[in-house]
Amino acid sequence: MSMRGRLIAALLVLATLTGGPAVATAQSATHGRVSFTQAQQQFNCTICHEPLNEARSAEAYQENALLRTLIARGDTMTQIKRAMVANYGIGVLANPPKRGFAVLIVVVPVAVIVLGLIVLAYTIPRWRRRAAAQQRAPHPEAPALSDADRQRLAADLARRE
Repeated sequence: MSMRGRLIAALLVLATLTGGPAVATAQSATHGRVSFTQAQQQFNCTICHEPLNEARSAEAYQENALLRTLIARGDTMTQIKRAMVANYGIGVLANPPKRGFAVLIVVVPVAVIVLGLIVLAYTIPRWRRRAAAQQRAPHPEAPALSDADRQRLAADLARRE
């Protein structure tokens, strides 16, 4: 075996014994180790509603401090999210869950708009038909004036002239 072959074999044995980078990455994923920058992308400042990695408010600094504490404790991302929501409310999540009230915020306005369009599509043609029918209908003629009304009208018109 050549020197190069022995070197490659030794590196493969060493990588296998130590777990190698792929195993280390898989282990950190199963243990749930989270980097600070990765965690910051999951949360927003509750005051300015910007991602924590961009926000510069006092509230964002407090949220970041709690985030650092949770990461230093070794919490998983799920545990970190629960703790952040417990402390700051659901508004702290950059991508809140799509269930419950969060769904209603999206569904109700869309449903109201669709319902309004359906009502308009139903009522506008009826209004137009009714208006057209009224225009086509013969207008009743005004009743003939009595002699007393005719004399009073003539007198009123004469006074105005």
